[in-house]
Amino acid sequence: MAEAEQRDVGRKIARVDPLLAERLNIATGDALELSSLGKKTTVLNWPARETDRGKGLIRIDGYTRNRLDIGINDSIELKSRITRS
Repeated sequence: MAEAEQRDVGRKIARVDPLLAERLNIATGDALELSSLGKKTTVLNWPARETDRGKGLIRIDGYTRNRLDIGINDSIELKSRITRS
């Protein structure tokens, strides 16, 4: 987990490492379910910084982290809510 960009605060979006998004077949605009310790929330995937490529980061804002009761650098479970053929 990493801090969201200021422009993303309050928008219920996540910016997922581009390599991780490719591996999980996650596209821009996909709904993602984030969960930790039995708490869940849904966010939309938005393009991540190219500089985050290969770092395994998911950038979310403090509101989303608070809903999940997690902090920066904590681990979460990520599921795509979209089924692709």
